Amino acid sequence: MQQFADGRCEVENQYARVVPWDGNTQALGVMADVFALRPHFEWRGLGFISHSALKLSERYADFDTELRYEVPGVRVAAHITGGGLEENVPRVLPDDLAAHFVVGAWDVPPVFGVIAADRGLAPAEMHCVFNMGIGYCIVVRPTFAEAVKARLERYGERVHVIGQIAKGKGRVVEK
Repeated sequence: MQQFADGRCEVENQYARVVPWDGNTQALGVMADVFALRPHFEWRGLGFISHSALKLSERYADFDTELRYEVPGVRVAAHITGGGLEENVPRVLPDDLAAHFVVGAWDVPPVFGVIAADRGLAPAEMHCVFNMGIGYCIVVRPTFAEAVKARLERYGERVHVIGQIAKGKGRVVEK
């Protein structure tokens, strides 16, 4: 508010009392240990930008799904966190496509039924807020779907074909 009152517009560190100017050096050290810059990365709508994204460092290569699975045909992937499928999947789709999920294509863990009953939440709200048991979505070309599913299952992953991508407005449609 002080900047507004003074007619100024600039970046200020409002946490100077607790965060030094050079940042949290311990956290920065952990970040440097765990992550490395990708030499090239293709951003949706922006194209390739050198040194603009992170990957796991060599030390943590055993945890890197790109290296572990080397799955062909993967178009995009989304980690399903808060916001559920509805908020997370559209972020990785072009604006002219929509994800169509089939409710019931996977077993929803019982804990979500307990939460819904305890809080009186409707199914639509549950799907909007929680991942409903889907932690990660991989969008693959249809011709690769069975091969990708088989490969991931060989690595011990539980895989469900839960929908398809079609022309639309980048939003999630549940059937």
